[in-house]
Amino acid sequence: MDAYALHYFGSERYHAEEFQDEAYLFVPFAEDYYQAMAQVIQRRWDSWEALR
Repeated sequence: MDAYALHYFGSERYHAEEFQDEAYLFVPFAEDYYQAMAQVIQRRWDSWEALR
């Protein structure tokens, strides 16, 4: 996710020309990334479930 890429790389590198607006594609897929995305998905699922 884009917000995770901003956190991972920091603002200066995130906005650098090297990523050309696609920094999230360069975040290494590792266990910490998986866990962070799992938390985001779970929070959004829970929010959606609360609306049903």
